[in-house]
Parts: sequence; structure tokens; C-alpha cells
Amino acid sequence: MRLKKLLWKIVEYDLPFIRIEKMFILSIVVGLLSGSAAILLYTLLDLFTQIFLLYFGGLEIPSSGGETSLFHIHSHLPEISHIPYQYAAAPVIGALLTGLTIHYLAPEASSSETDVVIRAFHTRRRTASLREIFARIILPCFTVGSGGSAGREGPTANIGAAIGIYLSNLLRLSEEERRTLLICGVAGGVGAIFKAPFGGALFAIEVLYREDMEVEAIIPAFISSIVSYSLFASVFGWTPIFSTPRYYFSPEHLIGFAVLGVLAAVLSRCFIRLFEFTKNEIFGDMGVSMRFRPALGAIFLIPIVLSYPQVMGMGYGWVQEAINGNLDILLLVVLIFMKMFATSFTVGSGGSGGVFAPSIFIGGMLGALTAELFGSVFPEFSGSESAFAVVGMGAFLTGIANVPLTAIVMIAQMCGNFDVLVPLMTSVSITYALTKDVTIYPSQVKNRAESPVHRRELAIDILEFVDVKSAFNPDVITLSPEDSCARVLELFEETGHHGYPVVDENGRVVGVITVSDVERIPEDRLSSVKVRDIMSRNVITVHPEESLEDALRKMVKYGIGRLIVTDRKDRDRIIGILTRSDIVKAHCEMAERIISERKKPGIMDFYYKKE
Repeated sequence: MRLKKLLWKIVEYDLPFIRIEKMFILSIVVGLLSGSAAILLYTLLDLFTQIFLLYFGGLEIPSSGGETSLFHIHSHLPEISHIPYQYAAAPVIGALLTGLTIHYLAPEASSSETDVVIRAFHTRRRTASLREIFARIILPCFTVGSGGSAGREGPTANIGAAIGIYLSNLLRLSEEERRTLLICGVAGGVGAIFKAPFGGALFAIEVLYREDMEVEAIIPAFISSIVSYSLFASVFGWTPIFSTPRYYFSPEHLIGFAVLGVLAAVLSRCFIRLFEFTKNEIFGDMGVSMRFRPALGAIFLIPIVLSYPQVMGMGYGWVQEAINGNLDILLLVVLIFMKMFATSFTVGSGGSGGVFAPSIFIGGMLGALTAELFGSVFPEFSGSESAFAVVGMGAFLTGIANVPLTAIVMIAQMCGNFDVLVPLMTSVSITYALTKDVTIYPSQVKNRAESPVHRRELAIDILEFVDVKSAFNPDVITLSPEDSCARVLELFEETGHHGYPVVDENGRVVGVITVSDVERIPEDRLSSVKVRDIMSRNVITVHPEESLEDALRKMVKYGIGRLIVTDRKDRDRIIGILTRSDIVKAHCEMAERIISERKKPGIMDFYYKKE
């Protein structure tokens, strides 16, 4: 209760500087909570893996360079006898526990994919309970801990998002603040569990869109991710997840990384189609109860794990083997496709887990395979297996999730190796260019304009009811046709404005000039070239009585960022200027007034009361 009262003291004020301080503090709180949840998830997942696979299944699984265990419980349990391939039954048991727990105890936690978080953001989900948070911690331990092919990223993102939503409801925060805390939760959880705070923050703001970002939340996301990562790494160490040798970049390798980017794009598309078909067409149309559907997926998994147990769980240890160059070409090829099927059966049937870790596995194998193939033909590629494996991870992650910046930064942080930044940039750019029209997350929209939560801010119908006279700036800085181009640059440095109307001695508009026009003039001629020599004489104007919608359409049509406002009766007499920023400002004011007045978007009479 004391903590709640303290937080209320923070949120009950609404001054601008208090608002900034409030989000700073709440970002820290979310970071601490999501970091604690990540510690609990990591510990329990490791514990269940030891019980299911090592103790019950008798299956030794290699670990990656930076993953540690707090406990070794299997060594303290009584020995049991094992029959051959007993480990193949573990995923079925774990999947059955997953389905029963969801059906009877926590139906709201029925999916742990990252797509649930994306959908929650775009559809303004408002509820989260402590039961859901704890269920989302336990469920992946059943699925992934028993050997199901899935990852920790989906559950961690969902746990963090649920924490953010729960806290925002507890404190009765605004819709915008709720979305920010949701992002903070995702950033904190992902940044901690992958020991990549920068990558976790970028993931949280980038995964929501195919071609956009939630940039307003980036600072709170950074804060939450830093706090969460610091807490998590204090317990499990600061060593990156994967150990990689030093890589010395050579331009000769660029062709190989380019080919890897293309291959990652092709396989990403194949995986997305396979995943969607398995999830929607096979398990979605079966009509099987959620109690038994994950177990059915685990049964489909049995033939795969009997031959290739490497695909069980997250498989980070086997990725480490690929980085070290210890896997032969044939095994690399087979593991790529077996992991695709195994993940589709596990997650597509309703198992609790994400596709991030499987994408790391597939991408790592693909990168190692590409290095082996090039190395067998070109000697200069010999010894570059580790770099190609790392770059393959980032390229394949980009291909399925449309997160190029996240992939570059997070993979470099997960490997503790920034020598591969240039190769990562090369492959990721190519993959993104070839796959940005597809995604494994159905709720991921193209940009902010297509997001329901931002549609109100960007909707053009509001602008129909606002006149230009309500938004334009009457204080116009003008130039004379006889002014020099150097004067334009001086004004730009003084005001920051990129364009200026040009008027004659009678105050009539005769043209418009922009900084872009001046930048084409050689520096030594700036003082001699006059404004009249380079100004545009085709002046696009708008009248005070026109709507902002009409003004915006003119800007879009002619590709300009400002309009000269002139008198309707005298089109050459300038009375002001209207910029895109003026329209955005008017739109935001209108949206806030609509919300505060609780009126429908079509009723705009109150807007003119301020005049």
C-alpha cells in the first residue's frame, strides 16, 4: 500500500516537467519488475529443462558460451533408468501440461507469441492480471523446458507487456502512458533475457510496424531496458550469450554476405508460409480442444526429434557449435528445415513460446552453411564460419520479423562482437528489402497511419472542419528578389526555416525560395547570385477560408512543406505562411479537445470558441 501511495503522488500531477519525471520513474519501476520476471523465467526454464530433458530424458544438451545455471538439480535426484529415445516423450508431457493449464487456469495466456503484444498495442488492450503474469512465466517452462521448439522472447515480451498494462491500470494512467509502459515492459524483458539492452529497446519500438517505429517511447524503453538488464546480468553474469572469435572484415567477403542476405530472404518467406499453414490450416481447422492441441503438435514433433534432437528447445548450444565450425554441411542443411517444421508444430499448435530463438537457430545454421559452401570454392572465405553464422542470425530474424535495426544491434550484443557490424548491415539490408512485405506477426501493421491507436491522430477528416485561418502563422519572414543567396543561408541559421516567400517592393508575392535551392549554388558564388535567379516562380498558395485538409492535399500533391497564405480577393498579397508543423499542431489540439469534450469527431463547433 505504501508503494501504491508513493506512485500515486508521482502521477497525480500533470505539469509538463512532472510528466517527464513521472515517466522516468515509472520506466525504472517497469524495468525492475520485468527484470525480476526475466530472472524468474530464466531460472525456472533452466530448472524444467534439467528435469525434463537431462533427468527424465537422459539427453545432454550443449550450452552456449554465456548461458549459466544457478542450480544443478538433476545431480541431487535419485537415478532412474532410461529406455532408448525416452527424451522424445518429454515434449508431449510438457505440451499436455501447457494445454491443461491454459484451459483450466489461465485462458487469457493462451498464446505467448510476440504477435499478442503487437495486437495488444494496436487494439488498446486494457486488462492484465497477476494470474496472467505468473501463468506466462510458468507456461513456457512446460513447453520449452520439455524440448518444444520455441524461444523465450515471446513469453518475455508478453510478461513485460502485461506488467506495463497492469501497472498503468493500477495507477489509472492515460492511454498514451499505457502504451508507453507496455513498450517499456517489452524492452525490459527482451533486453534482459538476451543480455542486449540496446537491442531490447529497439525491438520494443520497431516490432510494432513493418516500416515504422514508435519513436516517442524510445527514451522510456532505453531506461527500462537498462534497469532490467543490469538486474538480470547481476545475477547471471555479464558474458554475452554466444562466444565468437575476433573477425577481421575483408571487402572480398561482401559478396558472400550479400548472397547470405538473399538466401535468408528466401528461407524467411518459406518459413512464414509453413508456419501460417501449420497454425491456421492444420491445427486451426482441426477442431481439437486447447487442452490437447499442444500435445498433438508435440506428437507431430516426435519423428523429427528421434532423428535430430538438436532441434529441441531453443538450441542455443547447437548455434554455438555452428559458430565454432563444428557441424558438417549435410547436418547444417537438414537442421535448417527440421527446425522450421519443429517450430511450426510447437508454436503453431498453441505451445507457449516465441519464434525469436528458432530464427536465431535457423539463421545461424544458414550462415555457417553459406560460409562452408563459399570456403570450399574460395580459400579467402576459410575461417569466416563464425562471422557468417552470426550474420545469418540477424538476416533471418529480419526476414521474418521486419526488425532490421534490432537485428543488427541485438545480434552484435548477444555475441559481444561488433566486428560484424558491416557484414550485418549488408545482409540485413538485402533481406529486409526482399521481405518487408511479409511478416510472421499478423498484427504488425505497415506504419503508424495504419495503427488504430494512431488513426485518430492522423485521420484527415478532422482537418475538414478546421480553417487555414485557425492555424497559419501571420509573422512571415520574407526576402527580396535582390537579396543574395548568402542571405537565405543566414536566415536559415537564425530561424531554422527551410523556405521563404519572395516579395517585391509593393509586398506582392513573386516567388518562393528554399534552402535546397541555395545548396545547389557553389559556395564562392553565394554572395553574387541573387534570389531572383534561382527562386521558384510557381507559387502554391492557400486562402484563409480553405480547410486544412485542402491545404494538406496541396502539400502532398506538389511535394512541398509549406504554403503561402494569401488574401482571397487579392491573390498576390501575402498574409501568412502555413507549414506541415502548423497542421500537425492544429490536429493535435483538435484531437485533445474532442477527447476532453467527449464529442464525436464530426462535431467541431467548439473549436471556434477560442477565437
